[in-house]
This record gives sequence, C-alpha cells and structure tokens, in this order.
Amino acid sequence: MPYFLKSVRAYACHVSHGGQTILIPYSTMEMVKGGIHLDGVMEKKPLQTTVFMREHGKGLVKKWRACVGAGTASHGLRAEWQRQFEVTVAQCGFEHARLSDWGKPDMKDARETDALCDFLCDHNIAPIVRLSAGDSVDLNGFARHAISRYGAKRVHNWKFETPHTKGFEQKAKLLKTVDSSLSVGVVVPIPARGLRSRESGKPPRQNCGFVGDPGEREAFFPIAHAADSGLKGLMQSPCVAGLKSAAANKDVDFAVLSGSVDSVEDKTYTRVMEALAKLQGLPLHLDGIDAAHKQEDALTDAVALTKRHLGLDSTDGKMSPLQSLSLVSFSGICRQGAYLVDDFGVRQPSGHAFRMMDLLYDNELDRGKGYIVTKNERGKVCAMAWSDSANPDSLEITGLAPYEKLMLETLDAEHGFAYMTWRQMGCPASPTRYQAQALRQAALATDVKFCRADSRGVFSLPLPKGEPTIMLLKA
Repeated sequence: MPYFLKSVRAYACHVSHGGQTILIPYSTMEMVKGGIHLDGVMEKKPLQTTVFMREHGKGLVKKWRACVGAGTASHGLRAEWQRQFEVTVAQCGFEHARLSDWGKPDMKDARETDALCDFLCDHNIAPIVRLSAGDSVDLNGFARHAISRYGAKRVHNWKFETPHTKGFEQKAKLLKTVDSSLSVGVVVPIPARGLRSRESGKPPRQNCGFVGDPGEREAFFPIAHAADSGLKGLMQSPCVAGLKSAAANKDVDFAVLSGSVDSVEDKTYTRVMEALAKLQGLPLHLDGIDAAHKQEDALTDAVALTKRHLGLDSTDGKMSPLQSLSLVSFSGICRQGAYLVDDFGVRQPSGHAFRMMDLLYDNELDRGKGYIVTKNERGKVCAMAWSDSANPDSLEITGLAPYEKLMLETLDAEHGFAYMTWRQMGCPASPTRYQAQALRQAALATDVKFCRADSRGVFSLPLPKGEPTIMLLKA
C-alpha cells in the first residue's frame, strides 16, 4: 500500500478496498508509516453522483444570455465602456443590452443616440430602451428614425420598456402606431425584502426604476411580505394587479419584474414567482440587479449568481415562465450591482462565472444543487461545479472515450480573483497604470490543468463544498 503525505489543499484520493476503488477525503485520513488508518471511514462509501455521457439529455435554455445591464445611455458613449463591452460580449454571448435614461439632457442630440445605437448594432447587440416617467423622449420620432436608419427587421428585435405608471397605456399605443411589430413591455418593480432594512431600520431604497407619486410607490411594498399570507394574498397584491392590467392591454407584449432580487429570500422569491407564473398570455422577464457589492465579497457573489442561474432551485431550472434573466451589469462603470469587469478593466469573479456558463453545451445531462453536466452533438462533455454544502463528494462521468483529454479550470480565492493582489498593493482607490495592468493579469490567472479519463472512459471530479469555488470541466 502506498505511503501518503498529509495534504490540506487536496480534495481526496482513490483507495482500493475489497476489490473496489473508492474516493476518501484526505481530511478524514490519519496518515501512518507503512499504510493508512481510515478512522472508521472505510466501511462508509462516500457520496457520489454518476452521469452517463451516452444519455440523450434535454435542451439547456441559457436565459442569462438574453440580456445584460449596461447602465445609462450616456455611459455607452464613453470609450472605456465600449472597450469593456467588446470583450464582455465576445466572451459571454449576450444578445441584448438594457440601457436607461434615454431622455436625459446629455442624450438630447440625435447624433449621440445614433452613435450609441451604431456601436451596439455593429456588435450584433439589440438595445433595450428603458424609459422612465421623467423621460421627455419623442417616442414616435425615435421609433421612426430607428426604423429608417437600421431597418424594420433589425428594430423589431429591439425592446422598449416603460414603467407601470399612469399613462403607460399611451406610451405603448404610441409605439404601436409607428409599427405594430415593435416589442413593448411594462416594468413592474419588486421591492426589497421587508418594509425596513436590517441595517438602518429605515424603508429600503426605492431603486426599482419606479418614478411616480410617492403614494403609488409605497403601494408596491406589501408584496415583500405578502408571501406569508399565501398565494391568495400574492395574487391580490398591487404588483400582481399591475401585471394583470398590463396583460389586459393589447399593446403590451411582455412584462419586466424589476427589483433587488438578491435581497429577497429564496423561499419568498420562489413563491412570488410561482404566483406570477399563473398569469396567462404575458411573457415575463426578470431584471434583478442589486445594490453595489463589496469587493471582498465578489467571489461569494459569483458563486451565488451561478447557483441562481444553474442550481436546482434556479429560475432556469424551475421557473420556465421567465423568458430572460438579467442579474448583473457588465461593467463597474454602470454603478449597478454585481459586475463582470470593474472600472479599470479588471475581470471580476462574476465575469469568469458568466464566461464559463456560456461555454456550457446545449444538451443538459444532469443538474444538481452544485453542478451541471452538458454535452454537444459530438458527445463531448462540458460541466460546471460550484461550492454547495449539499454537494456529493464527487461527480463521476462515464461513457467518455478511454484516456480522453479534459481541461479543468478552477476559480477560487487564489486563482482568478485579484482582491488579494489589490490588498498587497495597499488598496489603492485609483491604481496606477502599472498597478491596473498587474490587477488585470492576476484576474485572468485561473488555475488551468489538463487531465484524462481512465482506460474505462471514466473521470471522477471532486466537488467543492466549503470555500467559494467555481470549476469548469471541458473536453
């Protein structure tokens, strides 16, 4: 029997016992010279999930691709914003970019609007034009000019969103008079959890994009605790009433649920969404960008976002009525929630997470709380795993080619997360040119290793449970 050394960082090793090879975590082993004493673990087989690559599986719908938050329209005119946008779109595969404040003074000039739309169209990105109650945009003229400049076929793929305030019916009708095929939606806010924030005891910030009479704004807050009174209470809440009125309007094509999703408890959020899914005939989209996150929590946020998009309890896994899912901004310039790159072009852990999710294939074989396994039409595997206490000890993938070569990429606190590098620099608020370059390099340095399946075409992947970690396995 081999002689093993203690290893704190290693996940586990294979040990032969009774003609079987089992996976034993190193942390449970007591290493002794000349052999291994397993402290009673040998009698207990570790938890393991097996996925057979020759199964047919089902289609994977990548709802996060549909849209990414992009800040205000004026942000889109900045050179740094555009440089970061090009990289993000190329690696994450987004289809739409949501921009707000098209009617602000710095966007009054038609040449600035044309420059922004030209940039998006050059990168095959359709803009989502979000209006606010205070926007003085000539909708008729804006839509006609867009169709004239870019063609009706392209503009039909754009989306126009208006808040659910008094007069939203007129805005929707005005757009439909220009072209009945234009896609028009209504934004209905989901408020933050609870009527008072835990930190200050004051009512939560009303940053859901709802601009209007304070009395109307307060009327939306009961949905935060309506789940406690059951689905009947939810269906009678003002938020759902707003969706019902939107569904009854023939000029409205979809609804956007907008709010601070991360501040809503999973159980409450799930019940709210299940109730809203009962509404018939109105596609639902989710725009849930939370308030600004702390830099030191960026890796934890990335794991949470991955779980919300891909886990068993995710909206993609359970809530099919949602047509799209937008939980991040692509850049820190936008100053909205979790972002994929920061102001200085340093990739964030969430950026790695979305890049990895985009690499997943379209045929889903298996999904758990902390992993997902996909394959392509040629039978090649691509799997993702992330930290979750409910994970089994390992994920065994069978049906691979004998000795098939695989790439294993790991994102954790020491690989692909530039926070510690920034701390070692003294936490500069405005890094120098060379510091920013060093941070960008540190953020790209995920741990990449190459491994192979065994002679039977089997590969065993230890799954993370504790420290925030995201892993990508790809043939």
